Amino acid sequence: MTTTSLAPPVDGAGNVTREIVMPADAAEPGGKARDPSYPQLCIQHGAEEFDCNEMGVAGVTILAPDRHRLDDDGDGVGCEG
Repeated sequence: MTTTSLAPPVDGAGNVTREIVMPADAAEPGGKARDPSYPQLCIQHGAEEFDCNEMGVAGVTILAPDRHRLDDDGDGVGCEG
């Protein structure tokens, strides 16, 4: 399996918060496709909710449409606080 390393998210001071590495084929176990609006997260299409704090993620890329409303200010970065 090939993996793709995405640019690490940074906090407001420019410090790297953590590196996220995802499989390039972007499929969940069981064959369900990941939601392309959240390229750094494994959120399945049709998932009901996602809690950034519970999952321990911050500063991740969000693309439209943001069905889970993770990007409160619409700047393309979600789970900011």
